[in-house]
Amino acid sequence: MRIAITGSGGFLGTTLAEYLLDNTEHELLLLTSQVEKTGKKHSGKRITVFSNENLEIFRAIKIDILINCAFPRNADGVQMASGLKYISDVLSAAVEGNVSAVINISSQSVYSLQRIEPASEQTMLVLENGYAVGKYAAELMTNTICNGIPHTNIRMASLVGAGFEQRITNKFISLALEGKKLHIVGGKQRFGFLDVRDAVKALSLLLDSNYRKWEEKYNLGGEECYTLEYIARTVCELSNEYCQKPVNYEVEEADVWQNSALNAAKFRETFRWEPIYALRDTLKSIYDYKIERRLSER
Repeated sequence: MRIAITGSGGFLGTTLAEYLLDNTEHELLLLTSQVEKTGKKHSGKRITVFSNENLEIFRAIKIDILINCAFPRNADGVQMASGLKYISDVLSAAVEGNVSAVINISSQSVYSLQRIEPASEQTMLVLENGYAVGKYAAELMTNTICNGIPHTNIRMASLVGAGFEQRITNKFISLALEGKKLHIVGGKQRFGFLDVRDAVKALSLLLDSNYRKWEEKYNLGGEECYTLEYIARTVCELSNEYCQKPVNYEVEEADVWQNSALNAAKFRETFRWEPIYALRDTLKSIYDYKIERRLSER
């Protein structure tokens, strides 16, 4: 199939493109603001790179499936408005260009972080910040604009992996490699992380399924949920293997709570997908990546 990916310069978009190139025969059309950089990275491969503003491709080229990964992650109000307008324009261009189906990447953030149990697709939505509002707005646009064609919204767990430095996992490992003790507040907060490698395998299975049977939304996440203290402890345990001087952590007691766990049973059962990377595997991949980067910069 011919697959278009918006937001292809981001963490998920980049990893997804690499996975599809290595494991499928799909032709990829990548829309990005980093045209030159992305073009050099995939030169000579089964990929064509376009500026993210070039929406005429949807009318000029027959595209089977659009995967929208575009979203202003760390955005102020102006960027959020611009980003949502872009998503609306992309979806409209795709429908006008007779794309066969649309996948919109949403987020677990549409559920309350104060939840006790992992959120299922039936859990009440609670939009606690601007990012959650934007993600839900993108879902509503997808459902409205793509009403006449198969589409789905994937409420993704918090992705983790090598190179995604905004996550606490990566920040902890950076501190460990610098020989600094980890300091955590509370420790009982729960994180439903999903290794990006599991995420792209799941999306590949979705692409290869019968899109006419897709439901409007699916949660996508791992079965495990990890406390902040467990994450810190595991980073420190692995520091014995990766660091010249192993580190430890300290806990500042505080009554704080959050839970980002997802119940993804519907996706797992429908598409016969299971995550294979536990947190320890992900942390090892981040350690390996950071050490390799440091060696290459010397």
